[in-house]
Amino acid sequence: MIKVEREFLNILSEKHYNDFFIANNNSHLLNELYRNEKNPDKKSFYYDIIDNIHDIITGAPTRLRELIEYLFGRHERIMYAFTFYNIEKKSISIDIRNINRRIATAKKNIIKYSHAKDTQKLYSVKLVVETIKKYQKLKYAEDLKKHRMVAEEIINDFSEIFNYEAFTSQPKHAWGAYTLANELQVNVCPYCNRQYTHTFVGEEGGSMRPQFDHFFAKSIYPFFSISFFNLIPSCYICNSSFKSDKDFYLEEHINPYEEGFDDKVKFSVQFLKGSKTKIDYVSLWFTPHSEVFRLRLIDSYNDKDFSKRAKGSIKTFHLEEIYEQCHSDYVSELLIKSREYNEDAIDFLMLAFRDLFVRREDVIRLVTNNFVALNDLGKRPLAKLTRDITREFGIQ
Repeated sequence: MIKVEREFLNILSEKHYNDFFIANNNSHLLNELYRNEKNPDKKSFYYDIIDNIHDIITGAPTRLRELIEYLFGRHERIMYAFTFYNIEKKSISIDIRNINRRIATAKKNIIKYSHAKDTQKLYSVKLVVETIKKYQKLKYAEDLKKHRMVAEEIINDFSEIFNYEAFTSQPKHAWGAYTLANELQVNVCPYCNRQYTHTFVGEEGGSMRPQFDHFFAKSIYPFFSISFFNLIPSCYICNSSFKSDKDFYLEEHINPYEEGFDDKVKFSVQFLKGSKTKIDYVSLWFTPHSEVFRLRLIDSYNDKDFSKRAKGSIKTFHLEEIYEQCHSDYVSELLIKSREYNEDAIDFLMLAFRDLFVRREDVIRLVTNNFVALNDLGKRPLAKLTRDITREFGIQ
């Protein structure tokens, strides 16, 4: 939702390449892997990884997409193995849970019908159990076998080279997760703009940092596990609860290193029919917001490709639902402030306190207790929401 804009990103990506990837001997390990590989398909795949290794580690998001397309074009079987393995791994686990539930239900019915001496129903239930068990075994044994072998072999080969765990466990003074997070200073989750993601290292122990989401999931694209522009500083909820290992290559989303919602997608208050709140703002103190308005994200940008990415992000990170359920009270307060701090009131404060306020945004920041300038939205949670609602209701 919020773009991560830093003038020094390319410099940091080079530092990441030299101070982590090269310094930890990963380039040498990759060349050794290539030299020792006997399988011609895997050897060719490793050659292309080596040939593009600098771009793999430092390439911007657009370049990473190009690399995925390039590798699919050159090594379709191997790339398909990663994708198929990841999808099937999830679908199999769901299938198995469903199968186990059906078996448990069928077993209860066996007991039920055996007591009732209903032999016809008892036979059909037993047949269902046996059929399901056979399906369960086949699903595990056959469908994944060849893809699992290819994917797991390469993932294992890459485990020491593209080692995300080694990156996150580096000492605080070395180049690793803490150093990168501290350099980036992304202090609010760019996916949701709801949670602080500060980095702090205590002198006597105790530390915190944002999680790093792999925009292109490392379970599908293991060679991007430590790619600089694939590591998105984010909150736990967005990374682990919502995003997980969804394939953002196949299903396009907003990449915070490339773009944000800006003013293209805006929060908007939609009053319910019959509500008098547009006139009687006092009722917002006493009436549950769910009886007064809905909070929606409106895409007003005439670009189909952007709209597709924006819709993907809104859906994956549950932005509409979470903001409406968790922050409508905050919106109610902004609506009330919009009655008190109209355009004339803002003008008066600007004039009366010229020594305090340089820009109108500074007055609005004081009034709303949040940043509202477009370039400041990553500085505090709910800044995007604050900007959109204050502008919609005349605090500007």
